[in-house]
Amino acid sequence: MDHTPNYPTDQEIWKDIPGFEGSYQASSFGQVRSLDRIVPKNTGYTRFAKGRILQPGATTTGYKYVRLSTLGTAQNFLVHYIVMLTFAGPRPNGYEINHKDGHKANNRLENLEYVTTSENKIHAYAHGLSPIGSARSDAKLNEQSVREIKQLLAAGFTQARIADQFGVTIMVISNIKHGKSWKHVQ
Repeated sequence: MDHTPNYPTDQEIWKDIPGFEGSYQASSFGQVRSLDRIVPKNTGYTRFAKGRILQPGATTTGYKYVRLSTLGTAQNFLVHYIVMLTFAGPRPNGYEINHKDGHKANNRLENLEYVTTSENKIHAYAHGLSPIGSARSDAKLNEQSVREIKQLLAAGFTQARIADQFGVTIMVISNIKHGKSWKHVQ
C-alpha cells in the first residue's frame, strides 16, 4: 500500500492544517505559516495578528518543529508530522513518517512517506542512519529513540504527541519521563 501523496513537485501548494483551519497552513515545500487573524488576549480584548512563515526550531537530533496556538493554548509540532497530516491525512496505525533522503530537516512533501516501523528501520540501515539498537530484539525503541523522546519532552511536546510519533503508548513515554524505564539512557 503506497502512503505517499501525489502533488506537483515544482510548485508550492498551501493547505490548511487540520485542526487549525483559518489560522495555520502547511506547504508542499515543508513550510508552515500563520494566516492573518484576530487573536483573543487574556485581558478579554482581541488583537490583529499578521500572517507570516514560521521559523522552525530544531531538536538536537535534527527534526524541525514549530509552535502552533489555538484558543490560548500553544503546542509544539514536528514539521514533517504537520506536512503529512495536511497532505496525506492522519498516520495509519502501525506506521511512521520516513524522510526518503535521510535528512530530517528536509520536510518537502515529496521527501516524506508513511512506512511501517520495520520499513523505516530498513531504510535507515540502508542509508547508514541506523543507530546501534538495544540488545533486545523485541524492543520498539532503542537508545537513540529514547534520547530523542527525552529531548522532545524537554522541548514541551506532549506525551500523547510523542507516543503517536514513535508508535508506542502514552504509558511508555510516561515511564521514560519519570525514569521508570530506560534509566541507563542520558
